[in-house]
Amino acid sequence: MKVRKTPILLTVLLFLFCLAAPALAEKTRIIVKPFSIEADQEYPFLKKGVFKMLLSRLEIPGICSPVLENDPEASLANYVLTGTILIFGDGISTDAKLTDTTTGAAALSFNRFGKTKGDVLAHVDLLAREIKTEILGVGPKPKTVVQQPIQQQQQQQPQAQVRQPQGKAQLWRSPALKNKIISLAISDINGDSKNETVVCSQKSVQVFLRENRTLKRLAEFDLNPTDRVISIDAGDINANGRSEIYVSCVDKRTNLPSSFIMEWNGSEFTKIAARQPWLFRIIETTTRGTLLLGQDVNGKKNQLRSPVYRITWQKTGLVETELKLPKGLSLYSFTFGDPRNTGEELLVALTRDGRIKLFTPEGDEVWRSNADFGGTTAFVEYKGNRYNKDDGYQMSRLFLQQRIHVADLDNDGKNSVLVVKNVDTSSGLLAKTRYFSKGHVKSLRWDEMGLTPEGRTRSFPGYISDYVLADQNNDGKKELVYSISRSDGVVDQKHTTRLYSQDRLSISYNEAF
Repeated sequence: MKVRKTPILLTVLLFLFCLAAPALAEKTRIIVKPFSIEADQEYPFLKKGVFKMLLSRLEIPGICSPVLENDPEASLANYVLTGTILIFGDGISTDAKLTDTTTGAAALSFNRFGKTKGDVLAHVDLLAREIKTEILGVGPKPKTVVQQPIQQQQQQQPQAQVRQPQGKAQLWRSPALKNKIISLAISDINGDSKNETVVCSQKSVQVFLRENRTLKRLAEFDLNPTDRVISIDAGDINANGRSEIYVSCVDKRTNLPSSFIMEWNGSEFTKIAARQPWLFRIIETTTRGTLLLGQDVNGKKNQLRSPVYRITWQKTGLVETELKLPKGLSLYSFTFGDPRNTGEELLVALTRDGRIKLFTPEGDEVWRSNADFGGTTAFVEYKGNRYNKDDGYQMSRLFLQQRIHVADLDNDGKNSVLVVKNVDTSSGLLAKTRYFSKGHVKSLRWDEMGLTPEGRTRSFPGYISDYVLADQNNDGKKELVYSISRSDGVVDQKHTTRLYSQDRLSISYNEAF
């Protein structure tokens, strides 16, 4: 009599499969997405190398399996790993997040800074080890003291208070903001002795408080859809302990200023001055303190050639005093300071064609740059010389200039001139629009030959819409804070804006002046 071995063998195999099935079900699957690289040039080898390192280090037989986004097993994934690598001069920042696919919450957040680009390899290795220990429960916890944030390293190692320009800049980057940011200001808005960050789009004014590396939104004020915003500024000009917000805007129907001033009353913003016939600008000077400036626009071939006034608060309201300025300057293009570090106050201007010019108090020009700087999308309209069938004229646009600063950013006792350089791909040939491909902030220091390049930020895709010098993180030291706006194309479509700050400018860039 023959014994049938096949059913017995199948029974054994089914039994073993049932034992193994729970183990298969318990294996953790992580969708690994390629990390994005933000830099002023392409790094395809770095992107591929980081991706392969993560796939290799997260492969733990029987415990964890990394999968691709289009892999059939992706539907069974427990987590999704995403990240960004920001290359800043010679330094690098690695940010990553592991998201739980069931809850949508962040199961692990990772952030590390490095002094060289090669530090990204240690960052990736440390990230993989943190996932293994914190999420998968495998191996000893990594010693995070090997890679500490720059700020912690400075706290642990006593350093001189003077910041050296050759040191690495401490970089901070905000989360992406929904709307296109036109302008920004930083000041103590609610009188709590802490500076708030104010940003403005064409839709609203928002107030944030920076807490460590995050932005906490405190308030929002919706704007009138008939107004087109030019810029915002903030400062305690009325000396009541709370900074006012000066919103410069133009009525779209008349092309005349309809600016207003807001102030925090303890629970909300209120307008303390409405429909003002001025465009406003606040400048922080090293020689005259904080000044509120104003200029009117009549819309009839004016092109901002009207006088510029210093405006002060009096019991009767706003009082203006005309400033004597060189011909052709508007309130958006100059400041006062000592750029030559001789003790003599000069007027430092950024002209309409992008040249930096220095003037004496008497209005005499003492120096001008050969290179051009600045560039914004902000404009005012006026009746030009082109004929149309309505009233004989078409509206022309005058594009405004960026802020220009004279300041000692590096705390070395010497002033520098800070200016933006946005690169217009149309070279200014488009009458109705500006499209900037990249931008950076540059510092210039005076020597025997004039203002020469001293330091700069990296180049960012898109353009710098505004920048200020202020103590944003309330650590008692001023930082350079700027907003980077990027769009999908020449026509206004989807915009992404982030705020950046750094405490000094790098001198390691080799790009052209």
